[in-house]
Amino acid sequence: MRALWGNEAASFHGKQFDFKEVYSFPKPAQKAGIPIMIGGYTPAAARRAGRIGDGFFPLVPDNANAKLKELIELMRAEARKHGRNPDQLEVSTGAPAELDAIKVLEDLGVSRVIRRPPSIVPAELGAGLEKIANTVIAKL
Repeated sequence: MRALWGNEAASFHGKQFDFKEVYSFPKPAQKAGIPIMIGGYTPAAARRAGRIGDGFFPLVPDNANAKLKELIELMRAEARKHGRNPDQLEVSTGAPAELDAIKVLEDLGVSRVIRRPPSIVPAELGAGLEKIANTVIAKL
């Protein structure tokens, strides 16, 4: 993707993909292209994020903080191994809409928490979002 976004005509020869003089338009508005988040909950995904990603999205079950910590540390070590600054990689994950849980994730190095909507019922959605705004977001 970076080759397609960064060059007029892109060529790439790798293990999984091989193409010559491919054109892709429109290009992203950002000069550096769109950030590439590597998702997964395996050591291979963590290493890949550290090696080539702009960020890591280790979607682990709620309260699986030991596994999350292990994956983040592995991603950071891999980034350093490849001469990259791990502090420049964004870490996103899911979490319950509870202040204490989010603060624990922040201490582990998570910079973005993604939360499902509190309801899919339109009449309940506004009240659920307001509750999250008042009990979590306002206190961060």
